[in-house]
Amino acid sequence: FYKGLFFFFFFFFSPNKYENIQLISFIQQIISYNGFYDEDLEFVYLERIQFIASMNPASTIGRHILTCRFTAIVRILHVDYPTKKELVQIYKEYFEPVSYTHLRAHETPEHLVCRLLLEKKKTKNKQ
Repeated sequence: FYKGLFFFFFFFFSPNKYENIQLISFIQQIISYNGFYDEDLEFVYLERIQFIASMNPASTIGRHILTCRFTAIVRILHVDYPTKKELVQIYKEYFEPVSYTHLRAHETPEHLVCRLLLEKKKTKNKQ
């Protein structure tokens, strides 16, 4: 189990007059120095941080190019749109029924107690 902080970004703001996107600069500072300075100029250390962003190409209207300084310190994964065949496979897996036996194989002791109590209650109500 991973304990940490995740940031999800779906868009970034426009650059300021210095061609700087402040959110990107803030993320860059956190990644490079493991923290940031607060309003009292005290350094706040952060650990186990992950940033996840969903972006379109910079050629799209309203998008801006990320600097080389930023892209050099992050990992970038490009995932293209799935084909029709891939979508069919994805949805087929989602909608494939799960067997009762398969569910019982992953049952915890707490789930077992709850299930047995519910079954006992059902049989008691039927009588």
